[in-house]
Amino acid sequence: MRQPRRDYFHIHTWRCGHAQMVSEDAYIRRAILRGGKTITFCDHAPFPGDPFGGRMLMSQLSEYVQTLKQLKKKYQRWIQVQIGLELEYFPEYADYYRQLHESGDFDVLVLGQHFYQAAPGLYSPSLAPEVYKANHARQCAAALVEGMATGYFDVVAHPDRIFMHEKEFGPEAERIAQRVITAAQMFSVMLEKNLSEKQRRYYPRFWRMIPRDVKTIQGLDAHQLKHLKRK
Repeated sequence: MRQPRRDYFHIHTWRCGHAQMVSEDAYIRRAILRGGKTITFCDHAPFPGDPFGGRMLMSQLSEYVQTLKQLKKKYQRWIQVQIGLELEYFPEYADYYRQLHESGDFDVLVLGQHFYQAAPGLYSPSLAPEVYKANHARQCAAALVEGMATGYFDVVAHPDRIFMHEKEFGPEAERIAQRVITAAQMFSVMLEKNLSEKQRRYYPRFWRMIPRDVKTIQGLDAHQLKHLKRK
């Protein structure tokens, strides 16, 4: 996946439950008015059984895809609309990732590790805070590496976010970061420089470690129309 010069990448929709209640059509028209050539929706993907909050439901997935397919056709003269999903990687959902990858419905699958799997059926938000935070960077990095190795994902969203609970970016953080960077290099996965206000503060030292042959992409992580700023 190559990022065009005027690409609005990583747009969320109202289905995730924590974004502005506006239509996809409104985002597309805003992007066109601001000179966009591509707009890529990457809403938080549901998981079978709907075990996690802060994302669309499985019952909404088909409607999400069909809506964007219709808008892709409607606006094809003015802008390229791309359909994507943002997902965490958990080994027990390997078949689900494969199905999404092989479905032909998605232009891009984005690996965004917000939390990690501590044991089968047990996820880090259920752990004691001190345990969750102490292991967050290491465990999320391991999940990112395993996810990239599947070949199902095109982009890693906000890879530096995994260090959010680290007090400093010391030698251990550098070792963890190098694992992620090496995997991106090995499996030809892009790393997203997330431009949202929430993510922008994380560890510039991470990005100074990126070699030239690792591709990066700028993502807005837009949850509101105002996040589609003029390029």
